[in-house]
Parts: sequence; structure tokens; C-alpha cells
Amino acid sequence: MSRRSRGKGNDSRRTAARSITAWTAHEDARSVLTVRLQLAIGARGKDILLQFLLEAIIISVIGCLIGVALGVGGALTVKEFSGMAIVVTASSIVMAFAVAAAVGIFFGWYPARKAAAMKPIDALRYQ
Repeated sequence: MSRRSRGKGNDSRRTAARSITAWTAHEDARSVLTVRLQLAIGARGKDILLQFLLEAIIISVIGCLIGVALGVGGALTVKEFSGMAIVVTASSIVMAFAVAAAVGIFFGWYPARKAAAMKPIDALRYQ
């Protein structure tokens, strides 16, 4: 693998991580009302953390499945039309899935932790 292609891979991972973080932060800001209500009726920080993390996990896994399907499909399409010898191994699929899922879950964890750490009075005042 050339240095140039590794750089592009790192750029795409950074872009994905930023996108996930921005999306989760947006969802965090958008769901502050829900967090306010949950805290006001007695939800624990652990419950809110679990809710946000489950959402991040579900979305990450769905994104991983779509990404793997598009990646394998794209590789097979290039192989078909270009005649290049392209091999897609199970280990590369597992590695891609694992890295993408880890990135999604990690960058979903920060806003989840922030929302779970809110005190009920602060959640009610938060604008």
C-alpha cells in the first residue's frame, strides 16, 4: 500500500469521526428537552448514558454494514470492469467493521457522557 493511499484512508477516517461527533453533538443539543424531562422525573445519569450509547451503537453498526456492503460491492465492480486482481478477505471486512464501529461508539460516548453528567437543575435551566 502506498503512502499516498494510506493518507487518504486516514483522511476518510478523520472525516468520519468528525461527522459522527458533529452528528452526535447535534443530537445531544436537540434532545436536551428529552434529557431535561428524564432528569426531572428521576432518571439517573446511567440511564441517559445507556440511551445515548445504544443509539450510537445502533447507528454505527448500521453504518458499518452499509459501508462494508458498498466497499465489497465497489471492489467487485472495479474487479469486473478493470480486470484487476482484487481480493476481499474476511479479515479485511472484520477489521473495517471493527474500526468503523469503534470510531462510531467512541465519538458517540462523549456527548452521552456530557448529557448523563447534567444535574437536574442545570438540565432544566439549559437553553
